[in-house]
Amino acid sequence: MIDQETIRLVARAKQEAENGIVYSRRLGAVCPMCGTPRAHTVRSLPWMDGIKIRYHKCKNFGCLLCTLQVTIKSVEEE
Repeated sequence: MIDQETIRLVARAKQEAENGIVYSRRLGAVCPMCGTPRAHTVRSLPWMDGIKIRYHKCKNFGCLLCTLQVTIKSVEEE
């Protein structure tokens, strides 16, 4: 059985993934659930008004967001 703290942690990570995390030029997109850097980019939108949005998938098979195939949104500013 999954405890309430784990459920809250997963819900928070999923919400962060959907809302958008900060894209790092050094680490790329870091998974909000497991912290794995350089999540695989699955879609990249063009720069618009100094902002670039990308969508990623975590590549750590032990990560719940990877298992659930949750897309991670990242935002990079110029």
